[in-house]
Formats: sequence, structure tokens, C-alpha cells
Amino acid sequence: MRRLTILMVLPLLLLVLTGCDKINPFDLATKDDLVATPTEPPPVVEPPACVAKIGTPLYLGELTVQLFDESDNCGSREWQFGDGETSEVPEPIHEYAECGAYIVKLVAWAVVDQPSLKEVRVEFECAVDL
Repeated sequence: MRRLTILMVLPLLLLVLTGCDKINPFDLATKDDLVATPTEPPPVVEPPACVAKIGTPLYLGELTVQLFDESDNCGSREWQFGDGETSEVPEPIHEYAECGAYIVKLVAWAVVDQPSLKEVRVEFECAVDL
């Protein structure tokens, strides 16, 4: 009986202490409090675009050149040496079969964007026997 009396007095005590005459201590959370309000979705952060860049070619011999991929934000690449050969390594060393000028292309791309293309001309002059 004593517990019942305390449970009955507690709501009255809350009314007196808060000065509110319409408080329901058994319904402190309203239905509106339980419904999630829509929020703005987080902003979509685009990864930086892939930009193909070729460093200065290093001539290693009469028909040999080393190339350097200095691309920004690219994950994959393909070198096209202008003689039908290709490579996917970042700093390939390539030997040409004949003297001449070649346009070397670097095609680089990231996972989410279009490929980026950069070209450089390499030239090999061979001595002519007289």
C-alpha cells in the first residue's frame, strides 16, 4: 500500500515543482519526438580529376629512352611509344629499332573519370656512314 501511495504522490509532486498543471509524467515523449525529421544528404565529394603529365624524357643510349609518368590523381596508365609497342609501368625504358622521330602518348585515368592524354616527341638521329 505504501508503494501505491508514493506512485500516486509522485505525479502531484512533479506538478507542484514545475508549476505546470497539464504535465503527464507517463507521456514525456510525444509522437512527434519519435518521428525522424528529414535532413539534407551529405554533400557528394568528387575525387580530383586525373591529369596526365609526362616528365622530361631521359635518353639512355643511341635508341633508348626512359619516360616518367608525373600524372596527378591517376591510378592507371598506358604508354604508347609510337612504334606499335605499349607499356603500363610508371617509368618505362623503351628501345626503338630504328632512328627517327616518335610521338609518345601517355593515356592515364582514374576509376571514375575519362582518360587524360598527354604527348611528347622523342627523336633519335643516327650518324650516317660516308
